[in-house]
Amino acid sequence: MPEALGVIVFLGCFLRIRQRWFIEGMPGFGFTTWVAQTTIDGTAIAPDQYRALMPWADHLLAIAGQLPLPTAILVSDFGLLVVVLVLLHLLEARLGQPGVLLAAATGWAYWTAKLDHWDPQVMLLTAVVTAVSLLLHDERSHDGLALALGLITCGARADYAVGLGIVVLGVGVHRRRRRTALTGLALIMAAVAATFVLADVLYPKARYDVAIVQLPFNLTPGVWAMVLTFYGALLITPALLAARSRSAPPMAFTIAWFLVEFAATFVVGRVEESRIFMPFAPVLGVAALLAYQHLSGRSSVAITREPACP
Repeated sequence: MPEALGVIVFLGCFLRIRQRWFIEGMPGFGFTTWVAQTTIDGTAIAPDQYRALMPWADHLLAIAGQLPLPTAILVSDFGLLVVVLVLLHLLEARLGQPGVLLAAATGWAYWTAKLDHWDPQVMLLTAVVTAVSLLLHDERSHDGLALALGLITCGARADYAVGLGIVVLGVGVHRRRRRTALTGLALIMAAVAATFVLADVLYPKARYDVAIVQLPFNLTPGVWAMVLTFYGALLITPALLAARSRSAPPMAFTIAWFLVEFAATFVVGRVEESRIFMPFAPVLGVAALLAYQHLSGRSSVAITREPACP
């Protein structure tokens, strides 16, 4: 029953958001289509122009299926949502903890309340974050898969790929696994190279229409009120568990990845924009549930004293 309710919550949020951005007469009509189309045309502003993977994938789907671009975007996003739900089901089975999918849906729904934009790559990145989190709960090494997922991420958001590479590198060094450390280093290098090619070779005319450094804005009290309200709600129980047990809480790798992304966005973005971090919301919802169950003594998931290694 909790799993079915989680699916319903995911579908409800997905359809409501898509209605807002696609149906004529609703606020923001055409925004996602506009971002995708201008990216395909090579006329999008930075950094949207550098995140071309999903717009081009949707464009090819529209051509192959003879669909309007908004319909192709809807179809691909729905397909990725199904992938996310399957991955969360597998994660729930691997953890052996009921309510995982519902917790993920709750985290997703909570952050959609602050959603101000819906970027074309949100669902792809959500699937990548969920897939990487699933890999971390397998004792076997999955460096090849982690590298492949990171390379895919380079075409969607290079900053996500850099963050993933940094964390994988750190885990590899900590666990003394040379191959994992090299995987993390390779991801960082690939993301930096992708950024250079996209910004300086393919789309040198793309320009930012706002200041890149947003540190003064991110230090204002209103921003921190939003940060503590939205992000703190999913991080408080893992933080309490880590402080009490002096060990890494469940889903520590994904939490670390989120914190790296948050730190980067704190300098060169606006942390109040939940759309930037939406791909982390489902897994952070799971982390919050697992940490709460540990704190209440009702968890069957073991706590490790170091992050799991992909």
